[in-house]
Amino acid sequence: MVTKREEAATAHAKARSDTSNVLLNVKGLSIEDVDLLTAALCRLSLRERRLILLRSGLRDGEFHTLQRMGNIWGVTRERVRMILAYAMYRFLADRSVQAAWRRVEK
Repeated sequence: MVTKREEAATAHAKARSDTSNVLLNVKGLSIEDVDLLTAALCRLSLRERRLILLRSGLRDGEFHTLQRMGNIWGVTRERVRMILAYAMYRFLADRSVQAAWRRVEK
């Protein structure tokens, strides 16, 4: 029988692996940058992480608008903007993460 803690650990490991795989496809990122960004993204909630990856176009190579993301989650684009602003604030709290993220945005 699998405990809730084991399920959570498995889900976290899968999310970390998925996030890492997405970042490995970005040209110009070192392995250290990928590890740093993956760790920073994994500190966020699943919803925040997905919003950042969709908005930046890293998830599927397509830049998503606030309206489109709001339609996906059933919230307004203003609510998406608020969630995304807070997520980016938390994500970019570390200067080394900021530097690595600038390399992603190029």
